[in-house]
Parts: sequence; C-alpha cells; structure tokens
Amino acid sequence: MEKASCKDKWERLSEALSSLSISLLGTILFVLVISYFTLKGLGNAKITVPIQGINVEITYPEMKLPIDFDILYKVVLFLFSTVLIGIPIPLLPENIKVLKVGITLLQAAIFTYALYSFIAIILELIKALA
Repeated sequence: MEKASCKDKWERLSEALSSLSISLLGTILFVLVISYFTLKGLGNAKITVPIQGINVEITYPEMKLPIDFDILYKVVLFLFSTVLIGIPIPLLPENIKVLKVGITLLQAAIFTYALYSFIAIILELIKALA
C-alpha cells in the first residue's frame, strides 16, 4: 500500500532536480580524484612489472590536467544553487503557484546548464586521454 503524497508536480520536480544535483556533485568529486591520480599522481612514476621472469619497467609520462577549473568551479556553484533555490518550494502556499512554477523552471534551467558544462568537461578529459 503506497502512501499518498500531498506534493504537487512542481514540488516533486524541484525535489528531483535537487537530488540529481547532489548526486552530480558526488560524481564531480569522483572525476576530480580519479583524474588527479591518473594524470598528476602518476607523473614520471616508474612501475616494474615481471613478465615471464623478466622485469619490465614502465615509466608513466607526465601529462597536463585537461580540466578547466574555472568552468568546474562554476558547475559546482550552479549545482549548489540548484539545491538552495529548491529549498523553499514546499513551504510556498498553493495560492502562489505561479511563483512555484517560476522557481522550479529556473531551477531546471540552472541544472541543465550545469549538466551541459559537466558533460563538456568529461568530453575534454576523454579527448585528452585518447
């Protein structure tokens, strides 16, 4: 038996966008950590691997980090603002539904731009590694 929700569709959309923003912030942190260890942490590292009794030394080349940190900083700010803008949505009364709709659509636009920028960062990283 499901619980009946007293939230309208705009509140549910706002809640979903906030949840997606928080999830994307965790993904950004993961990408930053992995790219740092892959590109910076292993720079000029010498790895010795035994292959059929012979020790083979592999030198990992030093690479530049292809991430634009200004854009990444803006993406993080946009995602946090998406969450913060959505906080008062459930507190707004039903008689000002137009304000709910406007805030939720603004929240959706900010999230969409942040997601677009994040995907562009990931594509730049993939292009640099290929």
